[in-house]
Amino acid sequence: VNTEDLTVTANADAKFNISAPTYTVTINAGANMTLASGNANQSGLSGAMTDTVYTAADGYYFPTDYTVAAVNGITVTRIDFTKIKVSGTPTAAANITLTAPTAKTKEATPTAVFTANGTDSGKLTGIAAGMKYRIGGGAWVDITATEANLTGLSACTITIMKSGNGTTTLDSDEQTIAVTKAAKPALKPTLLTLAGGKGSIPTTAAHEFSTDGTAWTPCTGATENLDTGKYYVRVKANGTQLASETQEIDIFLYGDVNGDGKVDIDDLTRLRRYIAESSTVIFPGADVNGDGTVDIDDLTRLRRYIAEEAVVLGK
Repeated sequence: VNTEDLTVTANADAKFNISAPTYTVTINAGANMTLASGNANQSGLSGAMTDTVYTAADGYYFPTDYTVAAVNGITVTRIDFTKIKVSGTPTAAANITLTAPTAKTKEATPTAVFTANGTDSGKLTGIAAGMKYRIGGGAWVDITATEANLTGLSACTITIMKSGNGTTTLDSDEQTIAVTKAAKPALKPTLLTLAGGKGSIPTTAAHEFSTDGTAWTPCTGATENLDTGKYYVRVKANGTQLASETQEIDIFLYGDVNGDGKVDIDDLTRLRRYIAESSTVIFPGADVNGDGTVDIDDLTRLRRYIAEEAVVLGK
């Protein structure tokens, strides 16, 4: 204690009392901070004050360059992003005002792009580590790369968000991407009415075509010059729209009941057996009149055709 600050008093017994001065410390908290420990108003101090700690409110932080000027021996120390400490030994009455913490800012909203590439799949691009996504109301998935392949999708909403850094930034606003699914096509093919003929499917540029249901070729218009067999068509993926489910299409020769590519007495024999006993194996061409069912009417028309009557196969 500075001897100049000592107080000397005498009493009736001719004794002297020497006492050190006492001081008051008043702390004025800034906005958006809370007293965590200690006391904002301390009086009668002849030595060090009680350390007093403040914490930043949720959504705020104390930056690394946070400073408050010392007042009569009382100083402010930044502990970390969330806390500061007021401490020291006053040399005079001290009234210190704390600077308010800084508001955290939101991370920028993502601008990811989803590109569908199958009936239930697509790729998410325009992303980066530190982001996360979820499908519908599912769990969040952390993103660790610049793109992500998504599978098992149906019509849904994909939500993407950039996470705050935990100290100075908050989570971004959410970006949402609506994913749709194309309707399954219902194309009506042109079938064969004569052996050696060719069929066609009225596809457009919106479709893709396959001979095995696995490898797909984009269509530019109608798919023509098709031999008998099974073919696959779907609406192709486009932007955020998933490809449709697959339509299976049989190209066949009307009247070719046994699938050998021609119409003759063998087909008539097999169809007669099928009508009598449905366990007999038949091919799509058994629907001789093209009405969608195989019954006695088909047998009648096929018999007339084999007999070289003026009968047309199919519709």
